[in-house]
Amino acid sequence: MKVFNEELRTALGEYRDRHSLTNTELSRRMGVGITQVSKYLNGKPEGDVERLESIIGDVLHNESRIRETAHALFETPTTRSVANTCNLVRETNDVGLLFAPAGLGKTSGCRMYANQNLSTIMITATGWMGTSSGVSAALFGQLQNRSYPGNVPRSAWLAEKLRGSNRLIIVDNAHKLRASAIGWLFDFTDETECPLLLVGNPELLPVIRTNDQWFSRIGVKRELRWPKNGGQEVVRRLVESLVPEAAEVAELAGVVAENHGHLRAVRKELLLARKIKETKAELGWEEAFRAAHTQLVRDYTL
Repeated sequence: MKVFNEELRTALGEYRDRHSLTNTELSRRMGVGITQVSKYLNGKPEGDVERLESIIGDVLHNESRIRETAHALFETPTTRSVANTCNLVRETNDVGLLFAPAGLGKTSGCRMYANQNLSTIMITATGWMGTSSGVSAALFGQLQNRSYPGNVPRSAWLAEKLRGSNRLIIVDNAHKLRASAIGWLFDFTDETECPLLLVGNPELLPVIRTNDQWFSRIGVKRELRWPKNGGQEVVRRLVESLVPEAAEVAELAGVVAENHGHLRAVRKELLLARKIKETKAELGWEEAFRAAHTQLVRDYTL
């Protein structure tokens, strides 16, 4: 019988039971075959146990993050498009590029996909970690890294841990990355054969175009737009999820969503409207929402 970590096996079983998952559902979320997961849980592991336990460690490592974000996510045309793109990139083991205007729900779509596909590794670029070392550190932080020996380069350890795993890496806000970070990611996916999806605002595309080698590596390219039909339904669901008692503002919120900022602007105005209502209970929800809209210095009136 192959050697395995009994503590990790127990923790995986507890995770399955805590989330009321069948072995089939658990294996699908982990991107691992049902037979391998079942045999492992039964204490009779087969296949590449080390790689399986690496995925399990990362799943358990990120459980709190998933729990914190899951309640705020719901399906929209954008999240479905993001999921379809992620699946295509993973199935083709390719490099993908997905871009859309700010506030359309790209980040929510990425988080929802990562929550439902537990072997996915998602990092979010920021202005201060847009370098190659910053990306490496962000990736390192998303993995269970207690086994890192400390006497080898972090990039080398990451490459060894993920090489041949076919785990999808999603980089959100990729338009904030510097050239060194983008180059590092392309080199990393070449070395590990991990599929990669870069997600960002429209300005990401011309950045990738500046380098013929980068652009030639893009196998999947998708542009997302605000849905012409069904946008109001998305807004209504956002209102219900954030401030269910303010359902009457859904039509006004739809006007905001059609303008610059989309769902991100609606989210900000709803949260501010709730704070305004807490201090001025006599205001109706529409009045509070209009007040929030004004305070956020929108360039159009409701």
